[in-house]
Amino acid sequence: MSSPDTTIEQVEFHNGRVVLKWCDGHESLFHPLWLRDNCMCSQCGNRAVGQKLTYLMDLPEKPTPNALTLTSNGALHIRWAQGDHETTFAASWLREHCYSEAERLRRRHQPILWNHSLQDRLPQTTYEATFHDDRGHHELLSFIRDYGFALVHDVPTSQEGFARMAGRIGYIRETNYGKFSDLKVSPGPARTLSDTNHRIPLHTDECYRHANPGMLAFQCVSASEDGAGATLLADGFSVAEHVRNSDPEAFELLCRVSVASRRFEHDNMDLRSQSPVISVDNEGRVQGVRYNERSAAPLDIDEALVEPTYAALRCWLKACSDPGFRIGVVLQPGDFVVFDNQRVLHGRDTFGGGRHLYYCQLDLDEPHSRVRVLDRRLGLPADNVTIHRGT
Repeated sequence: MSSPDTTIEQVEFHNGRVVLKWCDGHESLFHPLWLRDNCMCSQCGNRAVGQKLTYLMDLPEKPTPNALTLTSNGALHIRWAQGDHETTFAASWLREHCYSEAERLRRRHQPILWNHSLQDRLPQTTYEATFHDDRGHHELLSFIRDYGFALVHDVPTSQEGFARMAGRIGYIRETNYGKFSDLKVSPGPARTLSDTNHRIPLHTDECYRHANPGMLAFQCVSASEDGAGATLLADGFSVAEHVRNSDPEAFELLCRVSVASRRFEHDNMDLRSQSPVISVDNEGRVQGVRYNERSAAPLDIDEALVEPTYAALRCWLKACSDPGFRIGVVLQPGDFVVFDNQRVLHGRDTFGGGRHLYYCQLDLDEPHSRVRVLDRRLGLPADNVTIHRGT
């Protein structure tokens, strides 16, 4: 049985738009070219599965509907004036793709912004729960989607256990470090700061890559004997919104000015990239954050922007160092943490003993794909379908 929000009450062609009036009172306006371009008949093909057969340059610039009717099952049927072509759209499909401001807003994911107050209610689950059934799996992926991170307890402390847990979330990415890395204090010269016991300020990883990692995962194999070395996390979206509200000029510069990053090893690698610290979409919503002072290259910008950009970076770093934005977790053996590297900032407190973590990278899109599939499988509402695009 159709619901009011998927039942078309009336259809008309008015002022160059196909106007649909729905039984719940909503009104949708569709451009004829948009409708003709999205025809999914056997002649035009289905772009949703990569099989579109008719392309934009094949279509008239201004297609005109010759007749608009509602079928017996409530679908919209269009007979076009040009080309003797006919198109049929299910009412539910049209409502799902209505591009009114209200419907576009409803479809966008609303991330749960957080700060230090999340410390006592962490998004966490267990290894057994995530593999027990679809609901446990869905809970884990929902935490990642909504909060940008999740903590999983009681994961087997073997590389096989780590790989299985990471694979439950997405595909493991191979890098210059391989698929997996061991992070532990090195007796000799350390390749990265991760292989020391020093404090590491909040940052995102590998800003020197054109496509920086989507997600990072760590698992504790052994904790430091002194009980220190807490993993620190902060919501970069919350930090960005704080900067927007407290210093709009700094926010604008951080969204506009590209900051250079570089990673260099003689005869081995020379990775370079430039990107704004904060990415926003065309409507100003924060989409991603990207900054690591340890790998930032010298500013390569217009002379007039140097001092304002340094001031904006100070504003960003001041917010990042504010304890009110961060949480801390001392990982114990079997604790696994995964987070969105294009949203969540991470760092570490100093520690005195030994500590051993597994590390890997994952792509950002796969966990979001999997949670959508589980939404449908479990019969859950899936209105929030468009996730931030990252950096």
